This record gives sequence, structure tokens and C-alpha cells, in this order.
Amino acid sequence: GRPRRARCRTQGDGLAFESRTNLSLPRPRRVPEFRGEPIILGMSKLVGVLQMLARLLGVVQIVVGLAIWFGWATSAVAFHSAVGSLFVLVVWIIAIIALFALSRRALPLTTLLVAGVALWFGMAQKTLLVGSAHWAVRLAHLLVGLATIGLAEALGKAVKRHHVAQEASA
Repeated sequence: GRPRRARCRTQGDGLAFESRTNLSLPRPRRVPEFRGEPIILGMSKLVGVLQMLARLLGVVQIVVGLAIWFGWATSAVAFHSAVGSLFVLVVWIIAIIALFALSRRALPLTTLLVAGVALWFGMAQKTLLVGSAHWAVRLAHLLVGLATIGLAEALGKAVKRHHVAQEASA
């Protein structure tokens, strides 16, 4: 349709065309609420808590994993597996929240995949390249785990940034 006219105090008859950039902005949506608080705000808080939990679990995983690798804590394999599974679950929850909150799906889907690969590496690592080349599997598991930590951070930041943008537009 035709561009809307806006009042202009300084020029001519007081009418001027609005710029095209103003017309292309989408109208702000009404944010759904639960108990008087926007659901997105609740998700942002939840993602913040999950992100802190992922950080804690990630550090525990790195410390315990390196201790196992260097032979200082060979009896901690079951603990490392349990904490690793919990870590992947937390990252998956963050990724699923981001999948529904963000307009772009590539990062959450990539995070789901990489976290699954980290979990698979951890569960299957004793059967992969048994012998002198097993260090390569351990290194790959460490690198995929570190990538998972980084992706969880990136998703948490993206969801928080999305929340701030939603608040600004409301």
C-alpha cells in the first residue's frame, strides 16, 4: 500500500512521508505472561541458572577428566560419566529453550548435535582405538567437550540478548 503520512513540524504543510526503514519494522508482539511475569523473562532466568550449572559441571568435567587421563583418579570414571551425562542434559535443555526462543535455528541444532557427539564419545571411548592410539580418542573427547561448553555459553548469551531485545520492543 501507500506509505503512511506523519506530522512534521518544520516543513511545508506539516505532512511528510515516513522513511521506509520505519515501515519495515515488525509490530511488537504481545509477550505471553505467567503469573504476571513475561514467560520470556522466566526463560531468561532459567537459562542463566542452567548456564551457571553448565559452567560448574564443565569445570568439574575438565578437572576430573584430566585426572583420569593422567592416572591420578582412575576410580572416578563412573563419576565422570554421571556428571558428563548431567552436563549434556543441561546443555540440551539450554539448546531446546534457544531453539524455541531464537529466530535462527542453526546454533541450537548444532549444539544439540555436538553435545550428543560428546556424550557418545564419552560412552564409547573405551572401545575406540584401543592401544597406543587411544590418546587421539581422549583428545577428541576433550575438544568436543570444550566445544560443547563454548556452544552452551553462546546460546545462553543469545537467549539473554533476545530477551533484552524483546523487552526493549515491548
